[in-house]
Amino acid sequence: MFAGPGSALFRTAGCSWTRERDESRCTGGVTASQRVGRGQREPERQQQQQQQQQQQRLPLTLHQRRRPCSVLSSRHGLLQRRPGCWSGPRACLGPSGPNGDARTATGVPSSLPTSLRLEAGELSRSVSLPAAVLDAEAIERVLPHRYPFLLVDKVLEYVHEERVVAVKNVSYNEQYFQGHFPSKRIMPGVLQLEALAQCCGLMLLEPSETGSGSMFLFASVEGLRWRRPVRPGDVLVMECEVVALRKRFGIAKCRGRGYVDGDLVVEADMTFACSK
Repeated sequence: MFAGPGSALFRTAGCSWTRERDESRCTGGVTASQRVGRGQREPERQQQQQQQQQQQRLPLTLHQRRRPCSVLSSRHGLLQRRPGCWSGPRACLGPSGPNGDARTATGVPSSLPTSLRLEAGELSRSVSLPAAVLDAEAIERVLPHRYPFLLVDKVLEYVHEERVVAVKNVSYNEQYFQGHFPSKRIMPGVLQLEALAQCCGLMLLEPSETGSGSMFLFASVEGLRWRRPVRPGDVLVMECEVVALRKRFGIAKCRGRGYVDGDLVVEADMTFACSK
């Protein structure tokens, strides 16, 4: 008996199907009516694939790298958090250039939209240092130095005769910037070394000893290296530790390092002699 295309079922090569199943299974799961529709949509699909490939090749722009922050509301003058606000290293670079590259800071418009402004309060919390264990008044009770030669603003960590971590905020109003140099202000390297030495003095001296007139003086410096300039606005974070201490002879050897924005800027091995 012959089963034509209009029959419910017919068998060929061990397979059973209807007319629609025949067409779909023999043409990769697509019927004749679907082949016509897919033939009409094929150019659109190819165009979409080309657009996706182009977008993948382009570098990420501001809107793709943005992250949430808080901004200053210009209407109420209050600090408010907005989910649509974005900031970060690229927030001030402006729109991308003709080749997809981000523009430099020179291409930023004079007035940025509110969504690109930073909230000063939140920014200060994210970059703030730990609380001081010795403030300016406590430092003056230990060190004999005074303005304009006191080069330690606060101490973040202190272990007597072992280790100290201190901070020097390099201000534009520093006295030495008037002549070093007027055209390009740089903190003198000898003052960076002096700041490290004062940190070592904080480790080796105590308020009772300072009152008695004892102090540590420079004996020698070894392995002194300056890695990069220190300029106005930098925060010089210094760490010093005692390498060897001979109280009987009044000699101490210390190692000090100074950092700005995580980069090593100065390092030295210093030897001090106690003077009474």
